[in-house]
Amino acid sequence: MRKRLIFLLSFMCFFTVVIASFNHVQGLTGTTYSVSSSDSDIIGDVNGDGEINSIDVTVLKRYLLRKINELPVSDYLWSADLNGDNFIDSIDLTLLRRYILKIIKKFPKEQANNFTEVVEFESGLSHSIILKKDGTVWALGDNSSGQLGLGDVLATKEPVKIEGLSDIVAIETGINHSLALKKDGTLWAWGDNSSLQLIDNIKIPSDIEERICKIPFEVKTHSDVKSIAAGYARTLVIKNDGSVWIHSLPPIKKSENSDYISLKIENLGNIKSVDVGKGHIISLREDGTVWSWGDNVWGQMGDGSQNHHNTYDYKYYEATQAKGLTGIVQVSAGGLHSVALKDDGTVWTWGGNFYGEIGNGTDQYRLEPYMVEGLEDIIAIDAGNNHTVALKKDGTVWVWGKNDCGQLGNGSTDRRSLRPVMVEGLTGVISIKAGMENTIAIKEDGTIWAWGKNDFGQLGEGSMDNCFSPVQILIGD
Repeated sequence: MRKRLIFLLSFMCFFTVVIASFNHVQGLTGTTYSVSSSDSDIIGDVNGDGEINSIDVTVLKRYLLRKINELPVSDYLWSADLNGDNFIDSIDLTLLRRYILKIIKKFPKEQANNFTEVVEFESGLSHSIILKKDGTVWALGDNSSGQLGLGDVLATKEPVKIEGLSDIVAIETGINHSLALKKDGTLWAWGDNSSLQLIDNIKIPSDIEERICKIPFEVKTHSDVKSIAAGYARTLVIKNDGSVWIHSLPPIKKSENSDYISLKIENLGNIKSVDVGKGHIISLREDGTVWSWGDNVWGQMGDGSQNHHNTYDYKYYEATQAKGLTGIVQVSAGGLHSVALKDDGTVWTWGGNFYGEIGNGTDQYRLEPYMVEGLEDIIAIDAGNNHTVALKKDGTVWVWGKNDCGQLGNGSTDRRSLRPVMVEGLTGVISIKAGMENTIAIKEDGTIWAWGKNDFGQLGEGSMDNCFSPVQILIGD
């Protein structure tokens, strides 16, 4: 215990020296920020705007995280043997890092005007893309399939602006591909193309060459696009004429020579929105009814059956109406479950329920829509792979389902929650999004908060550790 105390004291001295001698911090976009303002000489004013606020705190946090990762671990530093096993290794550094992170999390959080101007934050399996109000798109996380659109395959823990994209009004992510819809109705795509989900960048399925696109390109097949959706290895396009198109290889391949699908879904008009699940697609009509097609093994179409359409050939797909649902204003597809928000503020779920993602207090699947108990005044919903998130009118966030990556934000990795629970300490939220294994919230002050899977730094928190509680994210200018 004595040597642990000595080491912690030594580190705190190091911490103090870093702050005292801290003349400049490298910002998100390469900008160098001064710690003290030249006008007011305020210690801690990292960006030199004469104020100490959440921007300064976030930049300072990132700097400290880098310094923590640079701490030496060698045989003579026995005072760093925090777990007492007579070895200095990554376990000790991890313990120290967690301790210091607890200190960092106690830093004061002050609101800042115009902190960020983010419209959307979309997260795939291990990458994220961000849309700002100025129409620019930023990307971070895994880039092994070129899904960041930066022209290479290098991952990044900090948001980087994608060149060549402007006037963007909507973004979407699949597992490893990304989409952007421009104000003029043109569609842009990049990333993984193994299932030919990039539409125009097509190579025959027998090609052994890796099919990826590292920079955004304009999809010439579709113009006058109204809205887009992406999920897993599929892309959906809704045009202004009301037609719905799906692009993918069939979810189950008969052979290596499976036909590429670029299919117009027939008899499906007046569509307001669609969302893509692992094997099914859910759509909301203008009349407030819900229609789905695809895989229905776990009842994810909500028609009371487990009969699903031919998964070998999309041409047999026909939309089926979910039972008993009217007045629906929003729908979302999870991996094996479906979620709908009614105009009275109630939430309805159905389908697969291995981790409690439909919130009925059990792990039993449901073939028909079920009203989630204990939720009222809900204004937005979204479904991740195996978890669900809802935003209440009072600005609180409610989550349920799988939690192995901390996507429920309750400070732990308890396996699951079978019923909705409120994310503690998070208020004033106006927008939510469920990534595949993480969750994002935008507050009314413009700040972004995220938690869950972060193995490639896709949350922009500055590390590659999963976040078990909401952490504030800083987007560059």
